[in-house]
Amino acid sequence: MSELRTNKVSPASGTSLALADSGDTITVPSGATLTVSGTMNFPDDAVTTAKIADGAITAAKIADGTVVAAEIADNAVTLAKLEDGTQGDILYYAASGAPTRLAKGTASQQLAMNSGATAPEWVTVSSSANTPYFWAKTTADSAWGASSYTTIVLNSVVEESSSGSFDTSTYKFTVPSGEGGTYFLGGQFFIPSSIGAYYIKLKQGVGGSTELHYSANQGNGNQNIQPAWVMALAAGDTLEWSLYGGSGTTNGGNQVWGWKLW
Repeated sequence: MSELRTNKVSPASGTSLALADSGDTITVPSGATLTVSGTMNFPDDAVTTAKIADGAITAAKIADGTVVAAEIADNAVTLAKLEDGTQGDILYYAASGAPTRLAKGTASQQLAMNSGATAPEWVTVSSSANTPYFWAKTTADSAWGASSYTTIVLNSVVEESSSGSFDTSTYKFTVPSGEGGTYFLGGQFFIPSSIGAYYIKLKQGVGGSTELHYSANQGNGNQNIQPAWVMALAAGDTLEWSLYGGSGTTNGGNQVWGWKLW
């Protein structure tokens, strides 16, 4: 075996230096060190899995056959490189800062922040928003009480969310079981020109004793008024409407409505 000892081997000017021919093997023996200060290029697919050190590669990446100082470039991770998931799932950051998967919700659920304001969650929106509701009217005249209150005749239900909640024989609305809360209540009332000072009373009965009044002084000509009230009601409470006027003149066209706000 021949041995060549020299401090430097350089190619002729304008040429490349080739070490060995195809099929030859160049060996760096154990204990010797091969130092590359420039760039060493490897053919594609030349670095096998067995030649990669155990553990994660943290300081470098391999790209285009060249070992370079590394980090993943901005916008370099494509959707195709992400782990497949379930259709409809959502990714968010957990307390640890790690990406976390939120499984998809069910039909009609809405995405909201949890009570601790730390993570998103799916919530079911109550289908009972603004229910129960009712709308009733009169198809007959109601007598104005002369110096006394007279219950308004409301003998026809136009709409109601809970069947039977408005009684057309007693002209009262009853809050259904489990539906206590704050209600918006209103109505339209015909005020004949013959009435002087008048009052419309909304009375809460059974579990409560609140009375709300609307009063005014009739001017010239017939009027239609639309007072409104907001009232806290409990399940089982009843509502009824009454008229008070300066004479016994009758009137028609009255109607009342209401719905739960919250």
